[in-house]
Amino acid sequence: MFQIQARKKIAIAMTAALFLNVFLMPGLGFKKEVHAEEGNENYGNIALGKEVTSNINSPDVPKVVDGFFNGAVGEQNSRLYVSGKQAQGSFIEISLQEEYSLIGSGVFSGFDAAGKVDDVAKNYIFQYWDGVQWQDIPGSQVVDNQQQANTTYFEKPVQTNKVKFLYTGMEPFRIKEIVLYNENSDNNIAYGKKVIASSYHDGGSSGLDTRKYPCFIVDGDRVAEDVFWQPHINNDDEEHWIEVDFGKEFKIDRAHLYTGNEDGSKVLGSGKLQYNAQGEWIDVPDFLLIENKENFLEVHFKELISTDKVRLVCTEKGRDFIVRELQVFQVAEDNNQDPEEPESPKVDDTEGEDKPAQEQEKKPKKVYADYHGPRYTRDIQGSTGLWSYTGNASKSKTTDTFVNYNGDLIGKDGRNQIAATAYPIVGMQSQNDPDYIEYQILLAKTAHIDGFFVEWGFQEHSSNQQLQAMQKIAEK
Repeated sequence: MFQIQARKKIAIAMTAALFLNVFLMPGLGFKKEVHAEEGNENYGNIALGKEVTSNINSPDVPKVVDGFFNGAVGEQNSRLYVSGKQAQGSFIEISLQEEYSLIGSGVFSGFDAAGKVDDVAKNYIFQYWDGVQWQDIPGSQVVDNQQQANTTYFEKPVQTNKVKFLYTGMEPFRIKEIVLYNENSDNNIAYGKKVIASSYHDGGSSGLDTRKYPCFIVDGDRVAEDVFWQPHINNDDEEHWIEVDFGKEFKIDRAHLYTGNEDGSKVLGSGKLQYNAQGEWIDVPDFLLIENKENFLEVHFKELISTDKVRLVCTEKGRDFIVRELQVFQVAEDNNQDPEEPESPKVDDTEGEDKPAQEQEKKPKKVYADYHGPRYTRDIQGSTGLWSYTGNASKSKTTDTFVNYNGDLIGKDGRNQIAATAYPIVGMQSQNDPDYIEYQILLAKTAHIDGFFVEWGFQEHSSNQQLQAMQKIAEK
């Protein structure tokens, strides 16, 4: 399939019809209370501290992205409340400022009242902005939820810079925090996945809403002081465990465990990691803890394991411990993509027999061409990668102004200039002309080119219209 590849510094995305090859930008302003993974600032809750808008008339709306999952001490029940009359159709939009590839969400809601849980967000769906309109995110709809901490893993990554939480029920609800998980690039397949546990600490008789939810062990935050899983210890005979569901089978080869406090207290002293094998839990031979006193453990498996779930089990009964993060890594070369149809073996016409595998030709490397509208030139701020109009075009906004450069000359930046007038029927709007784009793609295919790199500005930029048009034509 002919592929369109956009060049911009944003998060990684994959779809069936195209792929966006982009990079992570540092300095996105995570709040002090929540820490991102070292060396990857986009790894974690990317909704944190972002701008929110809503049709809910309440000063508490910004609290849904303030990083306090349980509410500050003394105000744990004063989070965003929506009555039953306002519930259905109420929404919260989160502007992410940059493009991200989202893989899941978390909604923390409700509160304890007289020994029971009230005002849980039961029915909702997440939507994403596709540049033109709001679209439902496949796999994000929740119906009759009863959990105060509910995580949802999307059917596939969604590329967007805006997300909407839309309530579909008619019952009142109280939102504490909304979390959005960004696709990570380090092969940690536990990140953002569905988690269940034997129990979790609920604050006891203190009355403070200080729950230590199971989903905190896959949220990308391994150092925040109060964001971790802690089981409810009240019976020496009770076994404590926590399970991570990957959603599908992966080949895994190592795991990282972050546990306890810096002073060595509350570490997981004795435990084991298990994996699911056709409904049976099997111990990972290389991951067995006995009298452990370390906060961080990195375990490499001697043999690859294929599984869709893992489970961490505490084998020391009655021991109080906490787990900050569990990371499980797939094999580096295992991208878990749907396999392509195998090529038919090459046949020797003279003998009518298959050639030996070692004699078959290797699959050639793919070839991509740099594609850009002819109204751009490389010698305009080329060193910084910023592209702009030239000459009178930026002032007059005329459609018949051409940028006249000699394509045979090399500019100061060491790259060839672009001779726009050398191309027929190329005006200021031609880069969005579907006939022109189709002509260029057909020329590329004739020249055995597999795809284009496209210089892409941003979601509202005119180049985004060009990118969308190219994607639709390439799909044909």
